[in-house]
Amino acid sequence: MRVPHEVKGKEWQKVRESLLGQWKKRPTWCCAQLVKYMGSVRKAPINKLHIVMNYLTGTGFRTGKIKHKCISNIRKSISEELKRRKKSTTEANIMDDKGIELQDKYIGTLFGEEAEEAPVATGDFSAKLKDSLGEMTDVGSAVEPIHGKIIEFFRKNPNPSDEMVHQLASSIGMNPHEFERHIYMVLTKMVSKPVGKHQHLPDSKFDPAQLAMGAKVELEHTDCPIMAKEIAKDHLMECADYYSRLARMEDNCKRGVGGRQDYQTIGRHLP
Repeated sequence: MRVPHEVKGKEWQKVRESLLGQWKKRPTWCCAQLVKYMGSVRKAPINKLHIVMNYLTGTGFRTGKIKHKCISNIRKSISEELKRRKKSTTEANIMDDKGIELQDKYIGTLFGEEAEEAPVATGDFSAKLKDSLGEMTDVGSAVEPIHGKIIEFFRKNPNPSDEMVHQLASSIGMNPHEFERHIYMVLTKMVSKPVGKHQHLPDSKFDPAQLAMGAKVELEHTDCPIMAKEIAKDHLMECADYYSRLARMEDNCKRGVGGRQDYQTIGRHLP
């Protein structure tokens, strides 16, 4: 059984230490402390269920040196609850398989498979992810219950801590490691399509000065240097001196120079 990192946490360590040397003297009190730690088995975070089950299957309990009816009852209750949650997860995964084609089609539309133009990253990656997840929430919730919860969670909580992720996993009765696997599945779908249409072209195909200028300029719209360069390559494929033109146009705007015709000429290749 894989035991979560919470086993080293202060809450569990305090409970475990309070039980040292107490099982033979007052077993029912010890069982009560475990129940108090978990709370209702039906509603308890799955991490706590695994911790207590692992504890109650230790050497002393397995060999029969420590035994009491309350111990057996707790183990039985946890075992039944874990089986129930595993069954629920399996049913959810079956729903995932049935809905995968619909979700793939929807994600493809978001990231350019069926759209005329691929979306360009704006803001930092977290903001881009948050916006995209916001659009996907309804569909994700309908066809993939677990993924729908992940999508909604990241839409509301960009850059969450491990503790927040594990708490969400526990709230839906899923092992944190399995839950993280689903997160990776969602993120893989989100980033599997490259931002730039010409990202496959080597840097040598572009003017070094223009590419350097472009990579720097596009960092205004993303915090990822790789994405910035991909966007710059797209612009340079449209116009070889795109960023020189952009610099001139911005300079003219600052100085109030140039009429409508100048801007149409200089910026005809600009977004």
